[in-house]
Formats: sequence, structure tokens, C-alpha cells
Amino acid sequence: AEQLKALREFLLSRARDGQNAVVLIDEAQNLSADALEMIRLLSNLETDSHKLLQIVLVGQPELESTLQGYSLRQLNQRISIRRQLGALSSAELEPYIFHRLRVAGDKGNITFKKNALKPIFDCTRGYPRLINMLCDRVLLAAYAKRSTRIDKYLVRDGISDLGLPMKQSWWRL
Repeated sequence: AEQLKALREFLLSRARDGQNAVVLIDEAQNLSADALEMIRLLSNLETDSHKLLQIVLVGQPELESTLQGYSLRQLNQRISIRRQLGALSSAELEPYIFHRLRVAGDKGNITFKKNALKPIFDCTRGYPRLINMLCDRVLLAAYAKRSTRIDKYLVRDGISDLGLPMKQSWWRL
């Protein structure tokens, strides 16, 4: 109770200063029912005019299933915005990869040959998490070879390292 009171006072001071408080929870599908109940209690922190705390839950599709449970119905009812990130299309793959590279600090030095993109897309089915994992492996291999050009052979090695399924037709590109 004392911690909740201290948190409320802190949030009120932030609100008086015109600042927002946000809690961002990634991998929320792994939270216990007790932790999700605590999040519900935190969502009660408000004034007469606005919420003192914005809570963002980010997670895998299992989170939605968990929130549908009877014991979490009150939390589920308080969620005002829901978004699902689906798989990327093949046309979105290259811009996605190059955006991630720019954010990581690349200045356009790294290039992906066209024959490297199809196996990346086919193998990951456009799921960003898999794309990130595979590209991380591929970029690490390229770094070890002191190369800035990503080709189908580096991708093949990355797919193999991750134990992902491969099609022989990819390598005849």
C-alpha cells in the first residue's frame, strides 16, 4: 500500500509538470496471472480527468488468449487499443531490413544481393522476429568474412546455423 501511494504521488507530480508516464512491457505473454492483475491495479491510477499511467503490453499471440480468460476479464476490458503485427509481405522485406540496418548505424555500406532476399523471405515467412534472427546470423557471418555484400551463400549458412528448413531451389537462383 505504501509503494502504491508513493507511485501515485510520483505520477501526480509528473502530471502536474505536463509529463506522461508510460510502462512498456515486452514479452507480456510470459507474465503470470498475478502480474497481470497487478497491471490491472496500476491501471486504476488516475485523476478525475485522465489516467496517470499508460500501460503498453507487447507480446506474442498467446497474450490475447491469456487475456480472454475469465480471471483477467477486468484487465481485458480496460485495453483501449489493440494491434497485431502480422507477417511482412515480400515487397516489405527489403525496406524492413534496410530500415533496421539504418537504425543500427549502417550508412548504406551493407548490401543484399537480390538472390539473398528470396530465401530470407521464404524461410522466415515474413515474420519480423525470424527475419531479425536470420539477418543477425548472416550479418555476423559477413562481418567474420569482412564482407559488406550479403549473398545467398551467407544466407544459406545462416539458415543452417538456425536449423531452419531450406529448399534446394533457392541455391539455383
